[in-house]
Amino acid sequence: MTDANSPGSGAAIRRLLLLRHAKSSRDDPSLEDHARPLASRGIWAAGAVGRNFGDRSVSADLVLCSSALRARETLRIVEPGLKPPRETSIEDELYLASSTELLERLARVDGDHLSVLLIGHNPGLEDLANMLCQSGRKKARKRLAKGFPTGTLAEVDLPIRSWKQLGYATNGQLRRFTRPKDLV
Repeated sequence: MTDANSPGSGAAIRRLLLLRHAKSSRDDPSLEDHARPLASRGIWAAGAVGRNFGDRSVSADLVLCSSALRARETLRIVEPGLKPPRETSIEDELYLASSTELLERLARVDGDHLSVLLIGHNPGLEDLANMLCQSGRKKARKRLAKGFPTGTLAEVDLPIRSWKQLGYATNGQLRRFTRPKDLV
């Protein structure tokens, strides 16, 4: 049996996991936006997402994470739930990036990576998910249409052979759209 991503097969799939950072704290008004930590509710939500990763054996060959403190803390909490091995990159350019900027960054991902976890911010993540997901599970698409809350994960399958093709792929399939409250 030939895997969909193996050489010589007709189809190729790349999986994109879009995770909006968990809920951040606004308790200290003297902090710059970039330096805001997670709120206690965000710590709980990130823990629930990480446990869900472990329960479902979620893997990502590459993790791209915004350099904002709340995104890095989200990564630190969810990372133990991801199956190894993985490469991780904390990047300033992902901080408050637009959907176009996210697409440009993803297009530079090495072709060997079959799955990428991107931890970032709205509205960029929500706009990107809406742009890429033209099909998928009806329930998941309805949830996405209502917004992309903090701590939420969108799992998208993309019919591309290379991340360079991502800008042309608008027929991604939304497999799951999991909000923290779905994990209670």
